[in-house]
Amino acid sequence: MSGHIDDGHDDDDDAGCGGRHRPAIPGTRATGDGPRPLWATASAVARTLDARQMIAAGEHPAGQVMALLAELPRGEVLELVTPFIPEPLIERVRVSGYLSHTVVEEPGLARTYFRGKTA
Repeated sequence: MSGHIDDGHDDDDDAGCGGRHRPAIPGTRATGDGPRPLWATASAVARTLDARQMIAAGEHPAGQVMALLAELPRGEVLELVTPFIPEPLIERVRVSGYLSHTVVEEPGLARTYFRGKTA
């Protein structure tokens, strides 16, 4: 289930994480239909970026996420921790050829897993 959500924010900001986002509501997923993939689990994570403080300070994790993904070995997983589902960033990463899956564990806590390119 992927798509655009119009919440009235400017989608052209340079953050890649601002603009459209969904609040973290437990059990929702920004991407991926069906059950959680085996690679989208804590045990599969090679790197984690907890961006909650960065976002609270008005900073955007998009640049850091893209840099970490560029260094990620094929098939490995990056976990991004945010207070909401960062849909613009997810779309940007998916367009670059990565897989993603978001799990909201509790209100204000979303874990988005990005899997490195496999081909």
